[in-house]
Amino acid sequence: MTPIFRIEYFLDEIVNNNPCPYDPVFRYEYYLAKIAGHDVECPTPIVRREKYLAKLAGMDVEIPSPLFREEYYLAKLCGEDVEVPTPMFRIEYWLYDWAGGGELDWQTFTGNPLQFNAPKAHTLKSAKAEFSPIQSGSGDPSPDNIRPISGWTGANVWDEHDYDPTSAPKLTVTWTSEGTVYGGYVIIYEDGSVDLYTLVKKRTVGNSGWNYYAPYMYHKQTDKVAPALLSADYPLTCSMLPYGGCDYAYNFPDMSVCQASNQNIYIKDTSCTSAAEYYAKYKDAEITYWLADPVVTHLDSVTQLQSLVGINTVWTDGDRLTVEARANAVQLNAL
Repeated sequence: MTPIFRIEYFLDEIVNNNPCPYDPVFRYEYYLAKIAGHDVECPTPIVRREKYLAKLAGMDVEIPSPLFREEYYLAKLCGEDVEVPTPMFRIEYWLYDWAGGGELDWQTFTGNPLQFNAPKAHTLKSAKAEFSPIQSGSGDPSPDNIRPISGWTGANVWDEHDYDPTSAPKLTVTWTSEGTVYGGYVIIYEDGSVDLYTLVKKRTVGNSGWNYYAPYMYHKQTDKVAPALLSADYPLTCSMLPYGGCDYAYNFPDMSVCQASNQNIYIKDTSCTSAAEYYAKYKDAEITYWLADPVVTHLDSVTQLQSLVGINTVWTDGDRLTVEARANAVQLNAL
């Protein structure tokens, strides 16, 4: 339906993601503009309709029980278990499309944070949170600047209208029996089931198991490491040396940890002239590396991740998030 009246242009932006040509003037327009993702201040709600719209705009208000036809649509949008009437008037057709009309197709959104515009609340089809090794400190790691490596025992996902980690509700996924995971991703599905994909392992150099071949020392990997991972996108991480990249000719930089075309891990420090010297200097060094195939673990189910009505801002404490939602794309605000 093509909008004619001012309120319909605001609803058209919420339902169909078509930019509204008007700035809010009337009280209810401020709530609709806020729901559509605009940075506006909403007044304190007074009348019944305003309380519904304020709730949808993310304000902490109590909504009344619906009495009038329009209120049933608004109550439905607020998550109340009510039946909406068959639309008769123009405003009701807009509210029906928003609250009870046809479903949008599933769309994929990626980022951290990411945003999308959901015409109505629904359970997300999936949410994938990716994470990688955490290294403390700053600067290039070296024997004089040791930067320990830590991992993850859980991941969090937040969903709110505004990007405010201090107040946003969050969904936490934890794993205990699997121990610390240094990199990979976790997927939360529509039914609340959760799968953990481990893609990174950590080892220490130790006192044995490495081969000295001047001027470097190397370790033959028993884990399958995919050739595609021999890139800057999946670097080795070492607590005592920076990553020197992958070189098929083994021309590794001095004072670096590297990965060769044969997928072995190499340490190069030309001040070391024997395996014994390497072990003495680097036996406590931690190294993480990426696997070709993930180790999949089924975790305990969690509460399904729900979208909000209007603009959703979703983020994770990991590196990147990908969600599937029945929603429209929006221009990412400066967060």
